[in-house]
Amino acid sequence: MATTPVHYPWYKKEDTDAFFALFQNNIANFVIIAISMLSMGFPASIVFGQVLPGAAVAVMAGNFYYAWSAARLARKENRADVTALSYGISTPVMFVFLFGVLLPIKQMTGDAEMAWKVSVAACFISGAISAAVSLIGRWAQYH
Repeated sequence: MATTPVHYPWYKKEDTDAFFALFQNNIANFVIIAISMLSMGFPASIVFGQVLPGAAVAVMAGNFYYAWSAARLARKENRADVTALSYGISTPVMFVFLFGVLLPIKQMTGDAEMAWKVSVAACFISGAISAAVSLIGRWAQYH
């Protein structure tokens, strides 16, 4: 018995509420990043020329990926009630990187660019660890 394919909408009115909630959260995090880094002595060229644009592109790409993943799951399971996760900067992790990586490296070296490069490497390593651990997630859930 064949079932009729369910139409998964790309936009619903509830998405407007979700957009503004996520937008204000990300803007607040971007403001915290900018104020924190500028007060730590990082030059505006790094903050506004590298950090914030990179974070904005990452947040945008992550949200598009999650929307695409939700649409793909909705088609696969023939459901219209699939909701995409929101994607943004984790506020606790942001503070760890700001005050646990950036600030100590800047204080040790006195070099803002070196501190930024080390924090980028730390973010990459953190992402690689998360990706590696995700491979055993299903197994860990049931064992």
